[in-house]
Amino acid sequence: MKKQLAKPPVLAAPIDKEPLLLYVAANSQTFSVAIVVERKETGKEYPVQRPVYYISEVLIESKQRYPHWQKLVYGVFMASRKLKQYFLGHPITMVSSAPLGDIIQNREATGWIAKWAIDLGPHGLKYAPRTAIKSEALVDFINDWTELQMPEEKPDNTYWTIHFDGSRQLEGSGAGVVLTSPRGDKFSYVLRLMFPCTNNAAEYEALLHGLWMAKEMNLSRVRCFGDSDLVAQQVSGTWDSKDPLMAAYRREVDAIAGHFKGYQVEHVDRRKNEAADALSRLGSQRKPVPPNTFLDILHNPSVKLPTEEDLAIPDPEAQLVAALHAIPDWTVPYLAYMTRGELPEDETLARQITRRSKSMTIVNGELHHCSVTGAFQCCVSPEEGREILREIHEGDCGHHAGSKSLVAKAFRHGFYWLTAHADAEDLVSKCDGCQKFSRRAHVPAQELRMIPITWPFAV
Repeated sequence: MKKQLAKPPVLAAPIDKEPLLLYVAANSQTFSVAIVVERKETGKEYPVQRPVYYISEVLIESKQRYPHWQKLVYGVFMASRKLKQYFLGHPITMVSSAPLGDIIQNREATGWIAKWAIDLGPHGLKYAPRTAIKSEALVDFINDWTELQMPEEKPDNTYWTIHFDGSRQLEGSGAGVVLTSPRGDKFSYVLRLMFPCTNNAAEYEALLHGLWMAKEMNLSRVRCFGDSDLVAQQVSGTWDSKDPLMAAYRREVDAIAGHFKGYQVEHVDRRKNEAADALSRLGSQRKPVPPNTFLDILHNPSVKLPTEEDLAIPDPEAQLVAALHAIPDWTVPYLAYMTRGELPEDETLARQITRRSKSMTIVNGELHHCSVTGAFQCCVSPEEGREILREIHEGDCGHHAGSKSLVAKAFRHGFYWLTAHADAEDLVSKCDGCQKFSRRAHVPAQELRMIPITWPFAV
């Protein structure tokens, strides 16, 4: 041991134009690359590999979702950036058990793989399969050590957590709620539901009870965890609530959630929700509750069950959609000419209607314009058209495009009206942001380069 400690391994300095070997390794959160040189040494029967330099990097969250082989290619790319002097002054052979050569040299690559392949192309890398461990043990050690040095994520101490669960059995229905403070203090609640309900309704009752308790305690931020995927997806808006009862529960949850500054509902595995599940079974089986556990008995549902009169009331959103599909005024002369052959007395207007009607057709009683590509565009009123242009121009995804781009995008989405170009020019001319920033150059500093198609499963 004394002899080994007296001669620790050190980084070797490569000779000019000396061939180098590159090893790369990656795991879920990090990657590491090592460049080694293989030389014959006195007293050694086989050549010995000595490390020249190594790098490692902790991947950000978006790069952690890369496929494993894409992480390896990314590691080679970063090595060419950080260790550029070795790539320019030495021939490098990449040793790996993965088919990195086939991935990087694939002519059908696109995305990041293609971009990295273009940057690695001038270096003339060679690829060789790994037949022995050798220096692969070094990059594996660096990779594992880098991952161990990552700081542990500190828990968010500002949120209270609510674990909820509902249960329906032969004896009846029940629900369980466990409210946990940031310091670990727990408050357990058992609900006995004395009215007939489904298992999904019991899940909603548990969630509502937990939110009510949090509201009474004046909490500002809560995280709710339940093993019901339906409740989590409906509350988050991913799934629609087609059942009237589920829709009523969802509206009640949204109303209570508005009192919190931070609020979210997540789906967890049943094994992580065992405490709330045990409490819900106590409530449904009508068994005595353990000490330090609150017992509540609900004789009526937390929401009003929709009656036949409520279901007969038309949906206001459906009425709004029907109003939006009203026949525009400017299409009436065209419909009259195309259905009954009637034309206005004004000769100029009659010629316009006759000429424009050649590119129009009637679909389900509505006038549609046929574009040059053969796509049908729904004819809308000028008011609806201006609202469409305003949404494209300065809406949530608006980028303040010019008038021609606005009209082209509106037409591509299947809308048409006669004054589209004039309305777009008027909108752009009155936009305050366009007047301030329109003179700034938005052209790229250099010409865009074409990127070939990539490996289909590498992006």
